[in-house]
Amino acid sequence: MVKKLVAGAALLCASLVVVAPAAHAASFAGVYPNHNAAVKACKQGVAQGRWYDTCRYQGYRNSAQVGLWVQPR
Repeated sequence: MVKKLVAGAALLCASLVVVAPAAHAASFAGVYPNHNAAVKACKQGVAQGRWYDTCRYQGYRNSAQVGLWVQPR
């Protein structure tokens, strides 16, 4: 019985190790017309407590548009 409990606890811990990083991965917050608009949206989201101040910007080839990726709270 104890072996089953230990094995179950080990399996639970292992599943948390796999799931926890994915649950805290960056999320796509949208596409903005230019870099300044994306920076403004990032700062507004941080001020409103929607995500941490870890915004990443993704430029698109032959376009002024910028994708915004954030770390959600």
